[in-house]
Amino acid sequence: MGEFRPIKTKKIYEEIVDQLRELISTGSFNPGDKLPSERDMAHMLGVSRASVREAVVALQAMGILDVKPGEGTFVSASMNSETIEPLALVLSVERNSLAQLMEVRKILEVEAAALAA
Repeated sequence: MGEFRPIKTKKIYEEIVDQLRELISTGSFNPGDKLPSERDMAHMLGVSRASVREAVVALQAMGILDVKPGEGTFVSASMNSETIEPLALVLSVERNSLAQLMEVRKILEVEAAALAA
């Protein structure tokens, strides 16, 4: 008889993070592009603004988004094909959100170090 595994549910903000990362990795949003407002995204996704805000904060911490008070939220200008392609690969292969975050951090930190040097 097979072994049961616990059912894992995703939090709403994780679904939003996944959608935004996919839109960025497929080129729907490019480096420097402004995202819709939190209110508009919440309306389009059918979720609360708090969930959108939580997703934006997570993506900002990963270095994928830049939040400019009074101006809006933008795809980080430092994102380029060398950064986006590994990100797309990680997203397509890996489904563990903590592992994704660590992998994305590693990719972004290596890119940041290279740019700093």
